[in-house]
Amino acid sequence: MYTQAGGPSWEVPLGRRDSRGASLSGSNNNIPAPNNTFQTILTKFKLQGLDVVDLVALSGSHTIGNARCTSFRQRLYNQSGNGQPDSTLQQSYAAQLRTRCPRSGGDQNLFFLDFVSPTKFDNSYFNNILASKGLLSSDQVLLTKNEASMELVKKYAENNELFFEQFAKSMVKMGNISPLTADDIWRERSSLHQSALNGSSSSEITELPCKSSCNLLPMGSSLQNLYIKCINSNPRKGSVNNEALHFCDSQG
Repeated sequence: MYTQAGGPSWEVPLGRRDSRGASLSGSNNNIPAPNNTFQTILTKFKLQGLDVVDLVALSGSHTIGNARCTSFRQRLYNQSGNGQPDSTLQQSYAAQLRTRCPRSGGDQNLFFLDFVSPTKFDNSYFNNILASKGLLSSDQVLLTKNEASMELVKKYAENNELFFEQFAKSMVKMGNISPLTADDIWRERSSLHQSALNGSSSSEITELPCKSSCNLLPMGSSLQNLYIKCINSNPRKGSVNNEALHFCDSQG
């Protein structure tokens, strides 16, 4: 998607297993909200092993996409609970936003996160922030609430290549947050085998999360076949799936 929109590309490390489910509460708790303070946003990034450089660079993804009126309405009418708009939002831009984002109603109305080049991946997002035209509060605070992030916003606004380079690095870094890889599977590979030794039934075995390696199982056994069935029913990305299936196929 990024390259199709004119953005950078990067090599994605293989071996990470897909999640088998999604957590709405987990997302809401860990992903920064549009109206979070700068310190809250940075703290959430640091809890994932990311720093202020990653925060600013990854925020640059807002160069494409949309946001709903409900995501920034408070900036237009009541930013600090005193009935006044956000003073860091450029007045003419705010007036334009109010035409489609009233005090009430229009909650689902969509607005470009980057009104200058909404379908192109570039550094316009950072130039918008410098002009006090960041759509979300979480965008504008990168300039107004922290000196280090302010300097990064200025650098990326001046140098598109520098932004692309750091964005790619930060995407790889974010992709490496707590991955479940082949090493994790091999470390825990005895669980299925141990369950078999302890007399687990076939139904119990098939419900196990495929944590064992089939090299511990008797060749051609029904247990090995169950493991292969388990692997096939739980696809994994990249090398984890390919290596496990290849190993079991070659042994079976």
